[in-house]
Amino acid sequence: MTETLPVPGAQPRGCPFDPPDDYRRVQQDGDPVVVTLQHGRQGRLLTRYKDVRKALKDGHFSSSLHVLPPVIDGQSPPGWIFGMDPPEHTRYRRLLADMFSVRRMRRFEPRVERIVGERLEEIRGRGGPADLMKDFAWPISARVSCDLLGTTLDDQERFERQVGRLVGADVTPEVFVATYQEMWFHMLDLVRAKRTQPGDDVLSELLAAEDERGPLSDEEAASIGLQLRIAGKDLVAHAIGLGIFVLLRTPDQLDLLRKDPELVDNAVDELLRYLPINNMGSVRKATEDAAAGDQQIAGGEVIVASLTAANRDERTFPDADRLDLTRRNAVQHVAFGHGAHRCLGQHQARLMIAVSLRELLRHFPELRLAVAAEQVPPYEDMAFYGVAELPVTW
Repeated sequence: MTETLPVPGAQPRGCPFDPPDDYRRVQQDGDPVVVTLQHGRQGRLLTRYKDVRKALKDGHFSSSLHVLPPVIDGQSPPGWIFGMDPPEHTRYRRLLADMFSVRRMRRFEPRVERIVGERLEEIRGRGGPADLMKDFAWPISARVSCDLLGTTLDDQERFERQVGRLVGADVTPEVFVATYQEMWFHMLDLVRAKRTQPGDDVLSELLAAEDERGPLSDEEAASIGLQLRIAGKDLVAHAIGLGIFVLLRTPDQLDLLRKDPELVDNAVDELLRYLPINNMGSVRKATEDAAAGDQQIAGGEVIVASLTAANRDERTFPDADRLDLTRRNAVQHVAFGHGAHRCLGQHQARLMIAVSLRELLRHFPELRLAVAAEQVPPYEDMAFYGVAELPVTW
């Protein structure tokens, strides 16, 4: 009989830095398991690294179930690449690639350093203790997102409230659709404002981009802009907060980073591999009968590729449960997914986490927890895992 696990976010963890216990057990014994998703949908769980990578690159598994709700006269607007497969998906990725390239992010680095530095000086000016989630991780994520997209902090606060409604465990289908509609039309207003007054930001670049089909429409740009906001909202903040927490709990690794700041890029990849930030994983629908690992998936069935479990697979990452900032293959993690839908903003996320860690340790070399580690409260919803608060002093 196939085992059924509860919705992501409801499974117990033996350690605050580990994936759910059930996911680790499933990875070891290999028995088929179904996991419950939002609105009662169910999917076959994949936890092994090679199975996750293969499925996410397999054209038999589609992203088409991630369609934007019908927000315009009962129809979904164009440009929603979350729910799009190649070749149409490839066209939008190609248009966006330069905007999020390593080269572009290097140009963006001084702006991130300025934002991070200003926030750290504010914290120092108030004195300790400080909550590094409320005072640092969340504000950094919000300010950089605003700077990148060319929006305001008031606009970001509105967006945060809307996303909070979307990921609530008790959200109804009606509220879900209405919230997306509100978000999309607001983004459309922002796009139209950028059309008349462009700036040095991604929304303005979107409107200037074109290919053989010509420029993007306002509707396409609004859909893409909304996706960029959603994709970048939580991962960076939780990676910063949970990353600092685990480093303060692992003094030998923290000392490595303090002594060798050049280690920070590899450290970021190892933290992304090690930390179980993504609760949901990547969800796909089989377009026809297909194999996923040892399981046969019928056409129309859903799979849930657990990225956090795959990143702890001993077959790929020896001694996977040990944080090792010098790990040689840390960059092979799947925290950003894999295949055609690998996170477009991965270079931006790496940059933000790296600058945040480097500058935080430089400004506060004596940083330490202000409470016992057991008193640091976890944060968890269906999509993400981290810490709700991180009290520190120096």
